[in-house]
Amino acid sequence: MLGFTALLPAGGTTVGQDLILIDIPISGLAALACNPIFFSFIRVTRRQGASLVAAYLLYLTYVILLRR
Repeated sequence: MLGFTALLPAGGTTVGQDLILIDIPISGLAALACNPIFFSFIRVTRRQGASLVAAYLLYLTYVILLRR
């Protein structure tokens, strides 16, 4: 979807350095970390769920506190 919306403005879309260096790699790593969980066709265990929630809370804390 972002690729399509980037085509609409005449000058393109500006992307911040933080997005390129931090957010995109983190989202890629999160997607890779979720693959074994989602493709195992088994229920997500409490430990897996807790680790996903903890990772999200760490990232959210980073965004709120360190990127003002």
